[in-house]
Amino acid sequence: MTKFGFYFDAESCIACHTCQVACKDVHDLPVGVNYREVRSFVTGEGFAPRMYHVSISMPGCDLCTELRECGEEPACVVSCPMRCLEFGDIDELRAKHAGELLLDGCPAVPNETLSNKNFVMRAKDCMEDADFDEIII
Repeated sequence: MTKFGFYFDAESCIACHTCQVACKDVHDLPVGVNYREVRSFVTGEGFAPRMYHVSISMPGCDLCTELRECGEEPACVVSCPMRCLEFGDIDELRAKHAGELLLDGCPAVPNETLSNKNFVMRAKDCMEDADFDEIII
């Protein structure tokens, strides 16, 4: 059986939140409910801060089953202007991006509630910095 998942390119993400808004629109979600969220994190210290962004599916995400039944991709994937998201068989996505610095299940995200087994990410080098804090925007 196919295990569907997302590939996310943290190197290219600009945190525009377009994926989050597209998901919210397709599912007609009320204020305060999101099936996809974009979070921004800062690493480093002093005058050498670095930042990265993560777009991740949250509880409730159904991988846009209705859209996929019509032959379309999930709304978050189609809407991304930087093409940071890909959707498909998780093992095929891992194989396709094998030469990149990949992180499975978001180990570089400092909030364990954001971990997702059906998620593989192209990481930025600053994501491996142990000295980080979540930015609240």
